[in-house]
Amino acid sequence: MKRILFLLFLFQVHFLQGQITICSGTSINVSTTGYESSAGYVQNYILVNGAGTIITHNTSGNFSSTDYGTSYFGSLSIYAVNTNDGTLMSSATGNSWANFTTSINATCADLIGPVNYVVDNCQAITICSGDDIVVSTTGYTSSSGYQQLYVMVDSTTNAIISFNSTGNFTASDYGSNIGTFSIYALNTNDNNLITQLNTQTWTTIESNAIGLCADIIGPKYYHIDICCDLTASTVTTHESCENENDGEITLTINGTSNYNVSVNGTLNLNAVSQGNYNIQNLSDGAYALYITDNAFNNCDTSINNSINPGNPTHNIIIDTSICNGSTIVINGFAYGGFNPTGTQNLTSIYGCDSILNITVSQNPPISSFLGTTICSNDTLIVNGTIYDINNSNGQEIFTALNGCDSTVNVNLSFNTAPTVFSNFTDTTVCEDDTITLYGIGANSYVWNNNIIDNVPVIAPEAGLYIVTGTDSMNCSNSYQFQLNTVFCPREPYSILIPNIFTPNSDGENDLFKVKGTSFELITMKIFNRWGQLLFEDEIGTGWDGRLPSGMKASAGNYLYFISIQPLTIPPSEIENYEGFLQLIDQ
Repeated sequence: MKRILFLLFLFQVHFLQGQITICSGTSINVSTTGYESSAGYVQNYILVNGAGTIITHNTSGNFSSTDYGTSYFGSLSIYAVNTNDGTLMSSATGNSWANFTTSINATCADLIGPVNYVVDNCQAITICSGDDIVVSTTGYTSSSGYQQLYVMVDSTTNAIISFNSTGNFTASDYGSNIGTFSIYALNTNDNNLITQLNTQTWTTIESNAIGLCADIIGPKYYHIDICCDLTASTVTTHESCENENDGEITLTINGTSNYNVSVNGTLNLNAVSQGNYNIQNLSDGAYALYITDNAFNNCDTSINNSINPGNPTHNIIIDTSICNGSTIVINGFAYGGFNPTGTQNLTSIYGCDSILNITVSQNPPISSFLGTTICSNDTLIVNGTIYDINNSNGQEIFTALNGCDSTVNVNLSFNTAPTVFSNFTDTTVCEDDTITLYGIGANSYVWNNNIIDNVPVIAPEAGLYIVTGTDSMNCSNSYQFQLNTVFCPREPYSILIPNIFTPNSDGENDLFKVKGTSFELITMKIFNRWGQLLFEDEIGTGWDGRLPSGMKASAGNYLYFISIQPLTIPPSEIENYEGFLQLIDQ
């Protein structure tokens, strides 16, 4: 696309001296810093025309074309007057600047300025819709944090069309908009002001920029117009018979200019006006038509066409395979195992003859055997059919990659699934019991409810328990039972450990054992005075005073270690007891 380049000249909104050219209708925004702002002082901005007459004044520093006149062209000057004299500014408007400066000098007032402007009748640059616009500026602040942005504004609605940091605007930026637009350059380090470019009008941006660290230059006007009215279309006539080279493209051109037409890069039509044109004697293939406007740059179009080859006029060999037992019909004749070869003459609607030399071969039948072993409680699905111990063989028909039927003969054998059960059936236990669950009938077991096989469970939950057992043949089966829990009231545990016993077989005090209520014995160990273990009891049978050899132990003192689990609610920790007992032989 064509690129339109121009330069925007410096127009600063801060109060600096110099001469700035602006377009008629442009607002002027000035600001000052460092002035006296204590009670009673006011910073005033005074607008003076080229004749030296004060046009208006305000305290904002913002002057629109309404202030200096929408039809005014020429020079303008802006001064800043800081004063605490409440009557000084009342005589400003309509007064000459020369007379007013006398009044300023007679009061306690500070004067700075002027900033000089020239109001110009800016002419818009006309460009064609689709062209690029490239603008650039010089003299802007480029220190850290500052951004130089270029803003495209609709001159009628003051809406912001697009903005960027490059100054390059393409058709994708202004879209289908046509008419007069303006471009401004905005230099600022205020991120909030930059964000507003997405939602606010340009008038709002200019107003909000007052008092911020922001410079605005411009505008530069341009007019976007539609310059190209070229349209083109084609109708393709394909080759009638192969190698006849009688393909044709009919090109229709619409437009008010004159045009060149090239075909596959070669000029075919030169300086033709709108109308219909026939491009003839074309062989089959691709044809790229490129139509260019001789009056407007970038006014062009491309059309891709394809001429299809005509019907064949030469011998064709058909050598194909078909499924065993099937036939193929060509030109009304059947070919197969009984008639594998032949010749046929075909005539197309275009009169193009073709000779077909036909050779047909039959694919051999395809069959396979599926014999496998599965568990007696498993199933195997083949081609949608379910095979199990009650349906162990059958035949399935598939379609092979060559499109023919493939037969699969299914014959299953079975490994017997294990009979799995548990050491528990449907039962009820105390809710604070400790139980051990394990499976029976297989090699390995998996439980639900986070149960680990053969590992004690404290306070089991009520519910359905399922154990799945797997045997050495990797066959599995399941067993389930319902476990209910009830609250079992328990007394506080009590324990009685005697310190003397007489194992003399008189039927009284013959055993050393723990007595009491509401506890379970975990272990009881008896040691001699040299620390040798003489006896261990985990089921509460008690010690009869005999050594591991079976002989009676000698009378004397022995050390015991006893561990119990109290059956209290809530459950208690394991209790350990140790002490000495005396064996008396009487």
